[in-house]
Amino acid sequence: MNKYPTVACDTLTSGKSYDDLEMSAIIEWTSLTSAEEQGQKVSYKGHVQCFCDQRYAEEKPNDLGYGEEDVKVCEDYI
Repeated sequence: MNKYPTVACDTLTSGKSYDDLEMSAIIEWTSLTSAEEQGQKVSYKGHVQCFCDQRYAEEKPNDLGYGEEDVKVCEDYI
């Protein structure tokens, strides 16, 4: 719950295109994953959750890669 707290996705995703949300999720995931690897406590309380929830609702596998670096932002979430 600390790593993935409840988030109001309607507010975060309002007016954003799929590409905007994907890019925001990649940026959030990349920066937080790096911080976590350095021993910091992190909270994926935003774009990662909303993006992954959307992908899950569309029945997309959670191990898909996104962006140029093919990062698997949803693999640990769902």
